[in-house]
Amino acid sequence: MGSEPRVNKNMTQNEADYGIGLLEPREPMVFVYDIECTGLLGYSYGMWETNIHKVMEYPILLSFAYTWYDISRANDPTYKPKIICRTLADTDTYEVNPKDDTLLIKELYALRNQADVLIGHNSKQFDDKVSNMFFMKYNNLNPPVPVQQLDTKIMAKQIGRFPSNSLNQLADFFGIGHKTETTHADLWFDSITGGKDGRKAMKKMAVYNKQDVNLTIGVYQRLKPWYRTPVNFARIANLELACPNCLKSNYHQEGTRPTKTGRYQRYQCNECFHWFSDRSAVREKDGDIKPAFVSA
Repeated sequence: MGSEPRVNKNMTQNEADYGIGLLEPREPMVFVYDIECTGLLGYSYGMWETNIHKVMEYPILLSFAYTWYDISRANDPTYKPKIICRTLADTDTYEVNPKDDTLLIKELYALRNQADVLIGHNSKQFDDKVSNMFFMKYNNLNPPVPVQQLDTKIMAKQIGRFPSNSLNQLADFFGIGHKTETTHADLWFDSITGGKDGRKAMKKMAVYNKQDVNLTIGVYQRLKPWYRTPVNFARIANLELACPNCLKSNYHQEGTRPTKTGRYQRYQCNECFHWFSDRSAVREKDGDIKPAFVSA
């Protein structure tokens, strides 16, 4: 079943082990992933913008690629996380039934249940929801553990007006690389035929799938200093004085951030250049000026 999964030692059944009241620093479990699946198989009266009149086969999970991403090493240019891909051809049922995705789905489910944060490209609209669809396919799988999510497509849209927010175009824009020439569209049908041809197609699918995760990591690394992230990695890691974006303690004060009701000390990380601020407002005696009125 592939390499041994990393175990989140804090994730046990009692409440304290879910992070409540814990002070010991720990590594955030950040799961960067991408899935590949088939579409619907059915009958229609046309080939373009048409309706399917009879569904013969629902989507099948073909593969998923993933890595456990070390946030604390995100600023290290030499850091190259190991990307793993699992395909239908890796399961024990492939020879008997190349369309049986049961074991692959359960493996993805087990890995996702270890994560604190999911990262993917267009993952909120596709990978996360399609994964849930596959999980719901089996009555013995309960809803997975709730996690925080970072979608690099949403990040790109919120940060800048790029010519395109597709993974391939963003990677090209940043000079990171490109998708493989052989794509999902060239491989999905052969992948579910089984035999030698099916395994050959699955090997190429794994290369394509892993490259998508590699590009997602590269795009995330370029976007993350600019993004006002809702994920506080320092809180997950149980670190009090650390950049919430990269977990480093190398930062400097840079003015204050005024709001309608208070003023907050502002900092910039010297490692990833992310901006963040104190949770507690500066008090009047420490230099804040409190206007007599605020806007209604």
